[in-house]
Amino acid sequence: MLITNGKKIVSLDMKRDDFIQVIEEVTENARELLGNPEIEFSAVELPYFHFLNASNLLFTELKEACGDTVDIQFRAIGDESVQLPGSRVKTVKHYFSPDEKREIADELCLSQEQKEELEEEKKAEVKRFKDKLDALENNMSNLARKHRMGYEERDKNCFVILDFVERVKSYIDKSTYEVVHTEELAPEDFQMRIDSITGFIPSDVEGEENDFIQFIDVDNDIEGEDNTL
Repeated sequence: MLITNGKKIVSLDMKRDDFIQVIEEVTENARELLGNPEIEFSAVELPYFHFLNASNLLFTELKEACGDTVDIQFRAIGDESVQLPGSRVKTVKHYFSPDEKREIADELCLSQEQKEELEEEKKAEVKRFKDKLDALENNMSNLARKHRMGYEERDKNCFVILDFVERVKSYIDKSTYEVVHTEELAPEDFQMRIDSITGFIPSDVEGEENDFIQFIDVDNDIEGEDNTL
């Protein structure tokens, strides 16, 4: 097995002659694979027998030149500093240039504008959903009140009957002729009363149907006479 730190190549289990022969084979393979006939490894005797990677081949190139027959491993040798094979990612500080700082400032301003726009959109959306929720809440409250009360107030187009005998004002649904409401006569209702007079009020427009108004004579006690509309 061969050991290299990228600069030196040593053998831990080979005899000197076997080691030299292996390096010669590796040299020929490297020259052929890389197309460089000047590739060489220099033998050094001291402080121990080893070869220098004089052509500064990469570890991957050395491993390829060794092929499947020679095992080569990357290791640090002694106290010498080594460069590990390949590369590795390391997070380090990068100090920005003035141009980079200007770009960052521009992007910051743009982000601030976008944030403000989104905040305005958010407010509008929150209000829109609040309005929807408020509408549903009001509708639920109205429905609950209707269910609890059993009725609701509705506008109806009515005839109005003033009964001066019973002193009652009756509202009659114009569509169904049902009495939908009764109440006591108000003082202003009595101002409509003229005793013992009935008649027609002619229309101002020729051919238009006349409206019939009857004022009830509270003194009329003729049996069987109908004093209603």
